[in-house]
Amino acid sequence: MKRLLPGILLLSLFTFATSSSAGQLIAWGWYLESTFGAEGSRQMWLPSTLTGTNVIAIAAAQDDAVALTSDGNVTIWGDHMGVNPNAPIVLTNVAALATGISPFPALRSDGTLVGSGYIPPGLSNVVAVSSAPEYDLALKSDGTVVAWGLTYLGVPYTPSPTNVPPGLSNVVSIWAGVSHCLALEADGSVTTWGKAPTNPPPDLADSVAVRCGFNRSMVLKSDGTVRTWGPPYLYLSGPTNIPATLINVVGIADGAYHGLALRGDGIPIAWGSYLKDYLGNIRVPAFIPTNLNHVVAIAAGNDFDLALVADDPFPVCVELFNPTMETNGFSVTVQTERGKVYRLEHVDGFNQTWAAHPMAVGSGGPMVLTDPSPPLTQRFYRVSRW
Repeated sequence: MKRLLPGILLLSLFTFATSSSAGQLIAWGWYLESTFGAEGSRQMWLPSTLTGTNVIAIAAAQDDAVALTSDGNVTIWGDHMGVNPNAPIVLTNVAALATGISPFPALRSDGTLVGSGYIPPGLSNVVAVSSAPEYDLALKSDGTVVAWGLTYLGVPYTPSPTNVPPGLSNVVSIWAGVSHCLALEADGSVTTWGKAPTNPPPDLADSVAVRCGFNRSMVLKSDGTVRTWGPPYLYLSGPTNIPATLINVVGIADGAYHGLALRGDGIPIAWGSYLKDYLGNIRVPAFIPTNLNHVVAIAAGNDFDLALVADDPFPVCVELFNPTMETNGFSVTVQTERGKVYRLEHVDGFNQTWAAHPMAVGSGGPMVLTDPSPPLTQRFYRVSRW
């Protein structure tokens, strides 16, 4: 804790995150098995190796679930495209998981990729990877995007999701859907390409997270609200169908016919439906398990969901620099991680609810967070990260 001016205090607080503390993994919903041509649903389960509190990151890819543990091992379980779904796949020496709708490849700490499938020779300095069944995206440390792969089920897309828009730069987050991609730039703008859904909302500036799946896209705005667009039959996509409880959102996930969001109070919200058969005849409303709270990360598969939970929201230290109080407000500098979401929060006294300022997405460098109108009396600050 650092004293700035008489009566003004800064709490060098901690954040809710998954990057250096482990939590308990919760799974619910169903996935569709296609082993040996037998098609049916199975309730999502957890491998015995993932019980306890050693999971530090999660992802979901259609009918597969993915977890990264504190020892750098990745476990992938579920349908495996019909290849021995009862035997989880394990990768080692992994620093970050692939996003998107396919579990491979994963990112190692040296900036290279590991996993099944083709990886371009010499690809290095990768800071994030996102994967679809037939193509992959890599975000490099210089903010540019590399793509490879051409088709879905052998049919070329027009336009192709591997045709990265010329001049795309300063990217901090990427996401690969079935036939289209989203990129989030450091200034909060969103770029989409491939066979993308039409008619995106006009107010996509100041975004902090992006997701896309089949023919739908989802964006989290800096004010904690969510935008979706795409065909209306996909869980009733669109702003008029967002649940009223979807406020103060800090994380989003996108299933086949359902959406999942995480609020800043650690409560997840689900809407839409799960399918329990290949023909779509059996629908179950998307739901959240009873008494699920203290959630710090979420992921959505086609018809199942994952949550990473702590007994209490566990702290991860965020390094703060140059706290400054001037007549035009308070500011503090945070060293960010690329693609992470940061938010300055404050209270004016004990036993009060933390008030949130707009979120911002990290670019991998320093970022200044501000409170433009602090009071003349004491105010306590913290920075949260997701």
